[in-house]
Amino acid sequence: MLLKRRKRLRRKKRIAPVNEDRRDRLRREAFGVQASFCRTLPCCVCEAPAPSDPAHVRSRGAGGRDRENVVPLCREHHVEQHSAGIETFGSRYGVDLSEIAVETWSRLVALGLADSNTSDRRTQ
Repeated sequence: MLLKRRKRLRRKKRIAPVNEDRRDRLRREAFGVQASFCRTLPCCVCEAPAPSDPAHVRSRGAGGRDRENVVPLCREHHVEQHSAGIETFGSRYGVDLSEIAVETWSRLVALGLADSNTSDRRTQ
């Protein structure tokens, strides 16, 4: 038996427009300079050109820090990393994401965009 609706469904609140400045500011505050830097790098698996997704090697929910924990992945590989898991993903492509994350952080420090002595911002 199919039920008929008397009135059309209507949204009670209008969809808020995207405030791009606010979105960018919140992204910078949440992920810092490390993630912004990763977006400018090619994918560390397939070398797809930037922009890349900054992917955490150890999730933030599991206590992963932002420094020495973020690698650049294209969208396809980032989604695959989440679905397969970090260890399976690394063995499938023969990459050590932890090592790549440390190298990425070292490049950031060498460029003077981050201070190597600064502790993770969540522990301050």
